[in-house]
Amino acid sequence: KVSLEIHRFTQTMPKVEQFDLASQIRRASKSICGNLAEGFGKQSYSKAEFKRFILMAMGSADEMRVWIRES
Repeated sequence: KVSLEIHRFTQTMPKVEQFDLASQIRRASKSICGNLAEGFGKQSYSKAEFKRFILMAMGSADEMRVWIRES
């Protein structure tokens, strides 16, 4: 749900930002969801892999926060 809200937010950004900043924000947002899903799928056979994907999702969230502050 949050990823969809972020996507909608980026569509309201000025046209000059649509291809660079907005695109990067959307990719980071999708990366959070993707890493959480992949980590969840791997947790049954490797807690270390689960943790690694959670940490990657957190990194993507931090990246997205930086880009949103720039907008």
